Amino acid sequence: MTGKDRIIATLERRSVDRIPVWPVVTAYLGSRVLQRPYVDFVLNPMLVYEGYRAMIDRFKFDGIDICLGPPADWESRRVVIEIDGITYLA
Repeated sequence: MTGKDRIIATLERRSVDRIPVWPVVTAYLGSRVLQRPYVDFVLNPMLVYEGYRAMIDRFKFDGIDICLGPPADWESRRVVIEIDGITYLA
Protein backbone atom coordinates (compact mmCIF):
# COMPACT_ATOMS: atom_id res chain seq x y z
CA MET A 1 0.00 0.00 0.00
CA THR A 2 1.43 3.39 -0.94
CA GLY A 3 1.37 6.38 1.37
CA LYS A 4 -1.30 8.01 -0.78
CA ASP A 5 -3.42 4.82 -0.74
CA ARG A 6 -2.99 4.55 3.01
CA ILE A 7 -4.09 8.14 3.65
CA ILE A 8 -7.10 7.97 1.33
CA ALA A 9 -8.21 4.64 2.81
CA THR A 10 -7.91 6.06 6.32
CA LEU A 11 -9.96 9.14 5.39
CA GLU A 12 -12.59 6.83 3.91
CA ARG A 13 -12.53 4.69 7.11
CA ARG A 14 -11.27 1.62 5.27
CA SER A 15 -8.69 -0.74 6.75
CA VAL A 16 -5.01 -0.06 6.12
CA ASP A 17 -1.81 -2.07 6.53
CA ARG A 18 -0.53 0.40 9.14
CA ILE A 19 -1.43 3.79 10.58
CA PRO A 20 -0.43 6.58 8.18
CA VAL A 21 2.41 8.83 9.26
CA TRP A 22 1.70 12.48 8.38
CA PRO A 23 3.80 14.64 10.70
CA VAL A 24 4.11 18.37 11.00
CA VAL A 25 7.56 19.17 9.66
CA THR A 26 9.50 22.40 9.67
CA ALA A 27 12.39 23.95 7.80
CA TYR A 28 14.45 23.57 10.97
CA LEU A 29 13.96 19.79 10.93
CA GLY A 30 14.89 19.74 7.25
CA SER A 31 18.09 21.64 8.02
CA ARG A 32 18.98 19.01 10.61
CA VAL A 33 18.38 16.13 8.19
CA LEU A 34 20.48 17.81 5.48
CA GLN A 35 23.06 18.87 8.09
CA ARG A 36 23.03 22.47 6.91
CA PRO A 37 22.74 25.63 8.99
CA TYR A 38 19.15 26.76 9.50
CA VAL A 39 20.10 30.26 8.36
CA ASP A 40 20.64 28.81 4.85
CA PHE A 41 16.97 27.81 4.81
CA VAL A 42 15.86 31.23 5.99
CA LEU A 43 17.90 33.00 3.34
CA ASN A 44 16.92 30.58 0.54
CA PRO A 45 13.35 29.28 0.92
CA MET A 46 13.80 26.82 -1.95
CA LEU A 47 16.08 24.79 0.35
CA VAL A 48 13.04 24.12 2.53
CA TYR A 49 11.70 21.78 -0.15
CA GLU A 50 15.01 19.94 -0.37
CA GLY A 51 14.71 19.41 3.38
CA TYR A 52 11.14 18.13 3.04
CA ARG A 53 12.21 15.71 0.30
CA ALA A 54 15.13 14.49 2.44
CA MET A 55 12.79 13.86 5.39
CA ILE A 56 10.33 11.92 3.22
CA ASP A 57 13.16 9.82 1.78
CA ARG A 58 14.77 9.18 5.16
CA PHE A 59 11.72 8.62 7.38
CA LYS A 60 9.28 7.22 4.77
CA PHE A 61 6.43 9.55 5.75
CA ASP A 62 3.12 8.88 4.04
CA GLY A 63 2.54 12.61 3.63
CA ILE A 64 3.50 16.03 4.96
CA ASP A 65 1.92 19.47 5.02
CA ILE A 66 3.80 22.01 2.96
CA CYS A 67 3.21 25.62 2.01
CA LEU A 68 2.76 26.67 -1.60
CA GLY A 69 6.22 28.18 -1.70
CA PRO A 70 7.68 31.62 -2.05
CA PRO A 71 6.57 34.00 -4.79
CA ALA A 72 8.42 33.72 -8.10
CA ASP A 73 10.25 37.00 -7.46
CA TRP A 74 11.35 36.16 -3.90
CA GLU A 75 15.04 36.72 -4.61
CA SER A 76 14.55 40.25 -5.94
CA ARG A 77 12.44 41.17 -2.89
CA ARG A 78 14.81 39.69 -0.29
CA VAL A 79 16.76 42.24 1.73
CA VAL A 80 19.69 40.84 3.71
CA ILE A 81 21.92 42.79 6.06
CA GLU A 82 24.93 41.72 8.07
CA ILE A 83 25.68 43.14 11.50
CA ASP A 84 28.77 42.03 13.42
CA GLY A 85 29.13 38.97 11.20
CA ILE A 86 25.51 37.85 11.72
CA THR A 87 23.16 37.73 8.72
CA TYR A 88 19.60 39.08 9.10
CA LEU A 89 16.59 39.43 6.85
CA ALA A 90 15.47 43.06 6.85
